Amino acid sequence: MAAPYGTMFDFGGTVSGSNSIGWDSGVREIDMHDDLIMLSPTATVTHSTLDETDFDSVTPEWMQVTLASIDQNNAVSEAADYTYEDQNVPARVQQVCRHQRKTAQVSGRMMKDKTFDAIGKLKDQQSAVRMLELKRDKNHALINSQIAMTNESTATRFRGILEAISDAGNHTVGSSTTFSEEILKDTILAGVYEDGFEPTDLYVPPTLQTVLDGFSADNTRFVDVDAKKLVSHINVYDSPYGRVQIHLEREIYLDSGTIFALDRQWWRCGYFRRTWMEEPPKDGDRWRGVIQVDWALEDLAATSGYSHDNLVA
Repeated sequence: MAAPYGTMFDFGGTVSGSNSIGWDSGVREIDMHDDLIMLSPTATVTHSTLDETDFDSVTPEWMQVTLASIDQNNAVSEAADYTYEDQNVPARVQQVCRHQRKTAQVSGRMMKDKTFDAIGKLKDQQSAVRMLELKRDKNHALINSQIAMTNESTATRFRGILEAISDAGNHTVGSSTTFSEEILKDTILAGVYEDGFEPTDLYVPPTLQTVLDGFSADNTRFVDVDAKKLVSHINVYDSPYGRVQIHLEREIYLDSGTIFALDRQWWRCGYFRRTWMEEPPKDGDRWRGVIQVDWALEDLAATSGYSHDNLVA
């Protein structure tokens, strides 16, 4: 067919492959939708719910202290001498930042060609797309990253939420275990509460959200005020351990059989170098950009989380 882009490109039925772009002739007028249609999911729920902080080092550290067990025999006789115990020495917790980046480049011809003006300047559009891709990579790392720090030639990786919870001993390994309200209350939420915290947020994949919607306990659903109708999915769960906010996380980030709960105040995204862009010197007829971030998860108290995997509906 004749290309609406004149002597430029003829976009065929696919986006990739030898038949997707070809030279053709035709009119020079362009009728293009002025919005760039995003085909991939861009929501990053876990990343968006956590607070932020800043780090002064690529290997941030913090101190943790655990109270001694309750002394059921704490009673002294009249005029008894003082006795002293060894001090409660805080433990040092270490983390390492993860340097992530996305690159973009646009040829000089394409930056000037009016074909792409309908969706804005191609340079700006490419930068925006790469930023969204980087944010998705960050969300995946926040949940799934496993710590690695060997040498300068090897990429460092921080300890993500699931690894932090597992290292703290607050993880249950399932075996195609059917997800139930008892598992939610008596294992996951109780696991956070029994360590001295209060579960505030629960992150679930779509498969388990469907099961959760059928639970009989007191819960709260979204109410669409304008439509005056009750939306079926549970947004807040009232448990014996407090009110828990439910967050639906896509399975591209969270395995379909994994669920985790947090006392969210103890978990933050920490930045050694917040997101920035560099534009390297020109080495040809093109623009190049590098979008980067240097960051890590700050898990101040890993026992304030609990996870369970290999669950089925």
